[in-house]
Amino acid sequence: MNWGVWATLVVVVLFVAGMPFIIWRAVRSQDRPSPLIDRRRAFLATVVGAYDNSQSETAEANVQIEYRDALGEQRRAWLADVIDDRFLDRFVPGTQWRIYAFDPPGPRVVLTQDYEEIERAGWNLDSVYAGSGGLSGPVDPGSGSPFPYRPRGKGV
Repeated sequence: MNWGVWATLVVVVLFVAGMPFIIWRAVRSQDRPSPLIDRRRAFLATVVGAYDNSQSETAEANVQIEYRDALGEQRRAWLADVIDDRFLDRFVPGTQWRIYAFDPPGPRVVLTQDYEEIERAGWNLDSVYAGSGGLSGPVDPGSGSPFPYRPRGKGV
């Protein structure tokens, strides 16, 4: 047998041997509980901007903020609360909001309960889980935070 056949066999064996690990990782990351929101301390955050990151026709705006964490480190994060379009005009750059961070701090934060009048249309935890892609969902537009999850039909 020439070297091409041996190379093909090695690739096939490595693929077959690695497949259980790949499947195990995929299943394990789906069962991982959501990280905890650290409600012991609220931070004052400043809006940087609201952007449509998904390039989808039905996309919602993601609000990016900056805040200084408990260690004094400047952080930039996205709101996990998906703000209803009717309330987005309140999130102009430079406005300030009180937020809670996840524990450990990550790329998403949530608004505090001080803003129950702001209607949310969903939640977005993209990049909060290590090794997972997008994790988000809609809720019926209504006041209050979807964290913990506010079931569909319980808004307004």
